[in-house]
Amino acid sequence: MTDAYMHRRALVAGLRASATIAVAVTVVGCAASSDGVSREEARSRAVAIIDVAMRYPNDSDRLCNFGLSVEVCERDVADFGTYWPTVAPTIVCDFEIPTEGIYVITLEGRDGQARPYVHHMAFIRQDGSVEPTTPVFWLNMEAPSDQVATTPATLPETQRTPQPAC
Repeated sequence: MTDAYMHRRALVAGLRASATIAVAVTVVGCAASSDGVSREEARSRAVAIIDVAMRYPNDSDRLCNFGLSVEVCERDVADFGTYWPTVAPTIVCDFEIPTEGIYVITLEGRDGQARPYVHHMAFIRQDGSVEPTTPVFWLNMEAPSDQVATTPATLPETQRTPQPAC
């Protein structure tokens, strides 16, 4: 992969991340219930999503059953499916955005091209169900900027993504 392609990939993922989190905040803001997502609920859903992704590689139908939008998930898989990880990520951190009812699980791993990623999987409650903004966890999605601190030095500088202050 060329540097230009990887730069485009990171840019697209960042733009989608910002749009997805903005949509999640909007959806939560309009929800009838003010019940936030608990740590246990978010972690349980994250583990289920990782399990499906690892047990059924490249099966976007199964993976996209999770998430707020099947259409957005399928587009993410179409754009980044070749990077589908073969090894499960590690949950390295989690935090709550209580004013929005969002709980974020931070995953760290390597994509299908062996490139490191850090993904902030945001969960919201929609129609009584806890759903991630996207189940495609190898996109290097950033956390909202007011919730982040510095990135760990373990990742190469070109792959760094802001980390939540956990």
